[in-house]
Amino acid sequence: MLIALNSQCPPSLKQQVLQRLEHELIDRRKVRLARHECFALLTPLTDQFFQQLRAPLQTTFSAQAPAGRT
Repeated sequence: MLIALNSQCPPSLKQQVLQRLEHELIDRRKVRLARHECFALLTPLTDQFFQQLRAPLQTTFSAQAPAGRT
């Protein structure tokens, strides 16, 4: 999933997330990022990834749906 996010998300968002993870998780002896902060940091990336997955699926399924059931 991270590889897909890496190739599909805007560079500025990617840079911001990676810098914060590095600063507050990787380079620290004691983690300063709370669970809810980590979730808030990663949610935009995962939302974008799932939105990009959803679009082709919706197109495929609406093309296969019987007439009048889209």
